[in-house]
Amino acid sequence: MINLSIIIPHFNAPHYLKRLLNSIPMDKGIQVIVVDDKSTLRLDEFEECKAAYSAQGVLFFTNEGVKGGGNSRNVGITHARGKWLLFSDADDYFIGDFFEIVQQYFDAEEDIVYFPPTSQEEGSGYKSVRHLEYSKRMEDYRNNANRENELNLKYRLVGPWSKLIRRDMIQQHHIRFDKVMHSNDVMFSIKAAYHSRSITVSPDTIYCIMRNDSSLTSNINVTAYCNRCDIWIKRYLFMKKHLCREDFNLLDLFGGGRIIEGIETGVGVKVVLQTIIKFKHYHIHIIPKKFFNLKLIKKWLLVHRNVRKGEKRFYHK
Repeated sequence: MINLSIIIPHFNAPHYLKRLLNSIPMDKGIQVIVVDDKSTLRLDEFEECKAAYSAQGVLFFTNEGVKGGGNSRNVGITHARGKWLLFSDADDYFIGDFFEIVQQYFDAEEDIVYFPPTSQEEGSGYKSVRHLEYSKRMEDYRNNANRENELNLKYRLVGPWSKLIRRDMIQQHHIRFDKVMHSNDVMFSIKAAYHSRSITVSPDTIYCIMRNDSSLTSNINVTAYCNRCDIWIKRYLFMKKHLCREDFNLLDLFGGGRIIEGIETGVGVKVVLQTIIKFKHYHIHIIPKKFFNLKLIKKWLLVHRNVRKGEKRFYHK
């Protein structure tokens, strides 16, 4: 019986992929699926990697459809046979005895099990800030599993990694990743959270998110920014439609973060103004309704500053 399917989209990074695969034990209860997204570089190295790890039972497929990490993950879901799904990016890796930790939840009744991640700077080994919001939301829920902390955990953390997701739930509701280049994981995570009957948070860290300068773009990417904003609006409208009014108001979603992102990444005044007009069209607030709650504003600014401190935008994910 396969208890766990690990799905890994890959593009031009066999050197990182080897590190990731080496962090996964070759256990008969684990199905490891790598989906190559039409790589164009390091092809010989990738073929060597493919041959070596195929011999150990790793399954390799190619994304023959729409290019992007989203559709690559969809290919992986198609071939998955495990009771649980676990997603990883090729340049990240699992830490410690992660399999011993996750297998404790194979008989859990919950549909999603969250694990607080850590993060690291590639090369220097210094701890990064990419995991801070994730760890904070999970810690808040573990310390106080009230409705607000549950909503923040389920609907504000949109990365697909560092959590076990029951495959039957994904199949039952036909939840898939968007076939777009940017923010393709947002709606998958939102829909999975919405359809989950119950969740839990582990105290153990199993996953390290890498901040890798070679995977960043130093150029202004207006298309990526606009795509991200469109997905953010899609997420907003989904939750407005499906959540009860009390829960939706408790989340107090607003578009100020996207506006700040546009200013920080230098996409231009015109693009930022067009985004504001879009938000106005869909009746999305730019500032939170609780704007005059100074304590909440300070908390939001602190999270925003810490997450973005020293970070460029990860447009490729």
